Amino acid sequence: YDGHKLVNAMSEKLDLDGDGEEAEKAREARDEALKGLLERFERVLSDRVGQVRTSTRLEDSPVCLVIPDGGLAPHIERLMRAQKLGMPPQKRVLEINPEHPLIKRLDTLNSDAKNVGDVSEWIEVLYDQALLAEGSPLEDPAALAKRLTTLMSKAAGV
Repeated sequence: YDGHKLVNAMSEKLDLDGDGEEAEKAREARDEALKGLLERFERVLSDRVGQVRTSTRLEDSPVCLVIPDGGLAPHIERLMRAQKLGMPPQKRVLEINPEHPLIKRLDTLNSDAKNVGDVSEWIEVLYDQALLAEGSPLEDPAALAKRLTTLMSKAAGV
């Protein structure tokens, strides 16, 4: 429009840092700083997401799901599956906000081997939160409720 290329805000191609080598170097530095946590996210969610990386689009949210290059918007994908067109679910890209306090805390917890279980539970909760935020159904709402109860109990010291 008016000399500007229109891009879906949910697309992985959205570039808020601007084009160029400097923006790519900044992303690589963010990814390197959180390498251990990104790897943990990828291990926990390997069957559901195609890639985990840091985000330039998030400010308030800790995570979001974005459409891979050439992928379909979540609502279109749901419509096609409802029509029984034999469409397998696509693996989307999970972006994490490196500046969010929860992500920073998870990175700290992830560096201690005794917290592996808790970090994995938080990752599952964050993935479910990203699904809810985009309007997608949860794979297992009961599992989310159980995880939330467990994590809140630990946080409350019970």
